[in-house]
Amino acid sequence: MVTVETLTTYLDSVFQAYACPEDFSRNGLQVECPGEISRVAFSVDARLEVFQKAAEEGAQFLFCHHGLFWGNGVAAIRGRMGKAIRFLVQHGLSLYGMHLPLDAHPLWGNNAQLALALGIPLAAQTPFGLSRGLPVGILGDFPEALSLEEAGCRLEKALGSPCRLYGGEGSARIRRLGMVTGTGGKYLEEAQRGGAELFVTGELGHVEGITSLEVGMPVLVGGHYATETTGPKAMMAQVQKHFPQLTCLWIDAPTGL
Repeated sequence: MVTVETLTTYLDSVFQAYACPEDFSRNGLQVECPGEISRVAFSVDARLEVFQKAAEEGAQFLFCHHGLFWGNGVAAIRGRMGKAIRFLVQHGLSLYGMHLPLDAHPLWGNNAQLALALGIPLAAQTPFGLSRGLPVGILGDFPEALSLEEAGCRLEKALGSPCRLYGGEGSARIRRLGMVTGTGGKYLEEAQRGGAELFVTGELGHVEGITSLEVGMPVLVGGHYATETTGPKAMMAQVQKHFPQLTCLWIDAPTGL
């Protein structure tokens, strides 16, 4: 029998070495509906559409990269927050959120898994880019140099969605990549100082776009949502392996951003 407590204890142990007390997310079990569980859902964002899809699939536990509770917590349970919490409780759906530690995890993290999907072995990945004390990005070397166009094709194949090359010529060849999934543009120059010839992130702001052009660093933009699907999917595989009696399922709810 697997309970909410059993699964929570396991997940906490996976991320214990990467705990981040200064993270602006309230990581861990955020909404508890105690009891036995048989179906576990995984997704990127804790939002009503995801909750509804998870409930329709009969899930009793939901793992998300972006949870509900941020900063100092909830000031009032009303509006959007009230609707979300009411839905979770009424449908017996526990919510577990894991933010920066999932970005930083060297095996199951968003960056590690996406770089691996692009063809960079885990052994060729080096952490960089501190956020709240955790390195949330990676520098990695491809086994062989490839063109920016080929790197873009690999990213689109890995994510299953379009990406955009900002700056640089598609035929230019690169060997070292810097990556910070989600919103990672502020780490662009640090990646370049680390020898990166290409930067990969989810979204690029106006100011970071200008920086990219001025320092001559091409950027592949894959979408905040899409680039942060890799960590939750890796955790889904791990939970399924550790608890074979559970049914694990993916809830896809892209924002297009």
